[in-house]
Amino acid sequence: MPNINVCSSKLGPLVSVLISGTVRESQMPGVKAGEEVKVSFLAESTAIVRNIVGQGIVYDGISPYKVCQEDFSVSFSSGFTGHFLKPPPPGPLAVSGTQGVPPGGLWFALMKERVIYDGAWVSTESSDGTVGVPLDMHDSLATYGGVFNVELDRFALPSQKITEAVGTYDKSVLVKADLNIWKDWAANYVIKADFDKMTIAEAPSIQSQDA
Repeated sequence: MPNINVCSSKLGPLVSVLISGTVRESQMPGVKAGEEVKVSFLAESTAIVRNIVGQGIVYDGISPYKVCQEDFSVSFSSGFTGHFLKPPPPGPLAVSGTQGVPPGGLWFALMKERVIYDGAWVSTESSDGTVGVPLDMHDSLATYGGVFNVELDRFALPSQKITEAVGTYDKSVLVKADLNIWKDWAANYVIKADFDKMTIAEAPSIQSQDA
C-alpha cells in the first residue's frame, strides 16, 4: 500500500487551498467571536482514481485529492492553531468507509453538479464532507474534530480538475457552509464560523515534497 500520509509532486505541482471565515460562536478558551479562522493545506493536483472491485471506476461528480497532512492547519487571528491528528497506521486488512479509497488518508474533494450544486470539503472520507477531520487542539483530555464542508452554486466551479478550478470563491456563490469544530462528540460544537471565501492556487515549487 502506498504511503497515504505523504504527498508527491511527481504527477503535477502541489496545490494550495485556503478556506477562511469569521468565528460566530466560540466556547474555546483563547478564541473569540469575530476572529478570522483559516483552514489551510497543500494537496496533490491529480485526483485519486476510485476503482471498486467488481464495479469499476467511480464517476459520481466527486474528485478527491490527497492532502499533505503535515501542512494542514486551522489557525485563528488570536494566534491559536490546531492541526490534523494523524490516526494510527491502518492494518493490512483495513477498509476505508469510501469504497475504492485507501484507508488512513485525508482528502480535499471537489464536487460538481451533484446532483444540483457544486462543492468542496476536506475530510477523512473522500465522498463525505460531514465526516470531517480529527484535530489536535492542544488538549490531551478531550477529543476534537472539524467539519469544513462548503456547498456552492451550480457551475460555480469550472471543473472537477483542481488545476482548472484555481481561483477564489466567495459568499456570492455560496449555498451553505459548515465551518465548525466539535469537542468530545460530533454534535458538541465549541466553535462555529461563517464562510468568507475559498482560494485554490498553485503552490510555490519550493513547498513541493516528493514521496
